[in-house]
Amino acid sequence: MSVADVPGLRPTTDRIRETLFNWLMPYLGGARVLDAFAGTGVLSFEALSRGARFAELVESDATAARMIQDNIARLGAAANVSRGDARHLIRQGPSGPAFDVVFLDPPFADQDMSSLVDGLVQGAWLAEDALIYIEQESGRNLPDCVEVVRDKIAGGVQFGLYRARREGNS
Repeated sequence: MSVADVPGLRPTTDRIRETLFNWLMPYLGGARVLDAFAGTGVLSFEALSRGARFAELVESDATAARMIQDNIARLGAAANVSRGDARHLIRQGPSGPAFDVVFLDPPFADQDMSSLVDGLVQGAWLAEDALIYIEQESGRNLPDCVEVVRDKIAGGVQFGLYRARREGNS
C-alpha cells in the first residue's frame, strides 16, 4: 500500500493498530466503516481485510486523498474516498446507511471530539450499537457523550473504543 508524504500526517502506530483490531474483531464482519480523518486510510484498509464490507474514507488533503483512491483501485477495495473537511461532512448528514464502526483520529492540534460525536449522533450516522474509535493526545478529556467499551494509553496517545450515549441510554 502506498502512503502519501503529507506534512502533519500521523499514521496510527502498528502497536496501537494491533490492539485496536484485536478489540474490533468480533464486530467487523459485514460492518460499514466511516474513517472521518483517513490520512493514509490504513485503518479502513485493515478493517476491510478483516471482514468489513464497506469503508467510506474522508480526507482533506488532496495528495493523501489521491493516494487513498489509488490504493482503493489497486486493491479493488469496497471503499469510497471523499475529499473534504470531515467536520463539514458530518454536519451535512450521511448520504447512505448508518455506520457500524467510526474512526475518529483527527490531527492532534484540532481535536474537539464532543462536537464530532454529537454530530455523528444527531446526524444519524451511527447504526444501533455502533463503535467509535477515538485517538487523541494523552490527557485530553473524552466527550461526555460517550461510554467506554475499551481504552488504553500508549506513550503520548490515548485511544479506545466507545459507544455514543443516546437519550434514555445514559
